[in-house]
Amino acid sequence: MRSIIVGIIIGIVVGIMAGTTMVAPNLEEAREKSALAGAAGTEQLDLDGKTTETTQSNTEPLSIAASVYSKRLRVVSLTPPQTPVLGDLMLRIQQNLPRSTTGQIGISLLDPNVVGPTHEIFKAVQSGAIDAIFSTPAELDNTSLVLKLFTSIPFGPESQEYLAWFFHGGGRELLNEHMNKSGVHVLLCGLLPQEASGWYRKPMRTIEDFRDLKIRIQGLGADVLARLGAQVVSADLGTILLRFEQGTLDAAEYSIPSIDEPLGLQKFARNYYVPGWHQPLTSYVLAFNKETWKALSESQQSTLQTICGDNVRYSLSAADAAQFEALKKLSINGVQVRRWPEGFHPKFEAAWQDSIRDHIKNNRQFAKTWSSLQLFRRDYAIWQELSKPQ
Repeated sequence: MRSIIVGIIIGIVVGIMAGTTMVAPNLEEAREKSALAGAAGTEQLDLDGKTTETTQSNTEPLSIAASVYSKRLRVVSLTPPQTPVLGDLMLRIQQNLPRSTTGQIGISLLDPNVVGPTHEIFKAVQSGAIDAIFSTPAELDNTSLVLKLFTSIPFGPESQEYLAWFFHGGGRELLNEHMNKSGVHVLLCGLLPQEASGWYRKPMRTIEDFRDLKIRIQGLGADVLARLGAQVVSADLGTILLRFEQGTLDAAEYSIPSIDEPLGLQKFARNYYVPGWHQPLTSYVLAFNKETWKALSESQQSTLQTICGDNVRYSLSAADAAQFEALKKLSINGVQVRRWPEGFHPKFEAAWQDSIRDHIKNNRQFAKTWSSLQLFRRDYAIWQELSKPQ
């Protein structure tokens, strides 16, 4: 079915829009986009914790002046506001929270470039210097296998099953049990559907093509490709583009097509592989300083949970709705949308199973979380099977 869809996309491009061209964003434009986290509506945060207000956000309710907020939460978002779908999520919280609390709580978005590297931002949340951070769980601590597990799981559940486990199978409690030890309370506040597998300079013919392939990949899938002989590179967007331009990178995964398409990676790599076996979903959280969270009233906590729940609905539906147009644009620009050749997925999955065994053996918290998820999935699969027509 997916092969048919890809064929339709290519057919539309060739049959209807032949000759159309699209200029990919250049390297400097992409760098500028990454640097625009300190846009209107942000504050500047000094390292001693003092803040200086900049231009008021135009998303802030006009009927509620900033000066009348009973409480103003200082939040850093690691997602630039220009990012399709994702950039909307923190702005939606900033807009909806004052309305839903009749002006009791406002939000100041802080410039992450002023606070410092991600691990410093997380420390600032732990200490209470800032109130919260919006990011993937893995970005809170990129050394934590458990947080990578909560961000996305190779060959793992897609969004519906993940949400069922997270809210009704013990996942939320396990995540906060882990994060409370660091002085942080977490709300699930966004979810993206399955990623693409990423951009490759050359078509992948055999699994041996991964040997010595220099690829940027994050999360638990990175270990899988490393076991297949790839040289895994950790890099942010600006570094990815620079390394592609310099010829020192062979491939890179980043996100879903609607986020990938504007970045300009197709300027350097024309083979776009699907599906993203390594990341069937990507979760985003609003992580609070625990004392800040406790100081909120039950009504205020409930409002934040409701707003984050609406963000999950919005991000999933908006992202799914945007992917066909993004794929069409990529095809117009000459990108080859490819499925993995037969025999690749069993090799990926075998390497993933080896990786799981090592993680379970060496990390008690990973083992506990993995066991909870697998027990839930075992029972969930029974209903899934029964609910399908024969």
